[in-house]
Amino acid sequence: MHRDLKPGNVFLINEGDKVMPYVVRLGDFGLAREVNSESLASMTKKVGSDLYQSPERVEGRRYGKSSDIWALGVILMEMILGAKVFKNKKAIRECQLPQLPDWLR
Repeated sequence: MHRDLKPGNVFLINEGDKVMPYVVRLGDFGLAREVNSESLASMTKKVGSDLYQSPERVEGRRYGKSSDIWALGVILMEMILGAKVFKNKKAIRECQLPQLPDWLR
């Protein structure tokens, strides 16, 4: 698990290929952990960037690999909206999503 997915850790790299010149790479694996079913059962430590944490992480509950998928979803929503998805941890806990633009409905 990466445990700190955020826009600052996602890089667009120019590989110079004519068919696909850019690739997406992840960086900053300082908080990453290799996990198995036993370690997932005890994963409760709050780490990472606040506005990209899943609700279970914000509440201090057990979390797993799906928390990285949540963070990826938040990043994608920010790319679509052009703004932060969540203003604070309370908004994450309550899943208070911003109003979607008409073109996205």
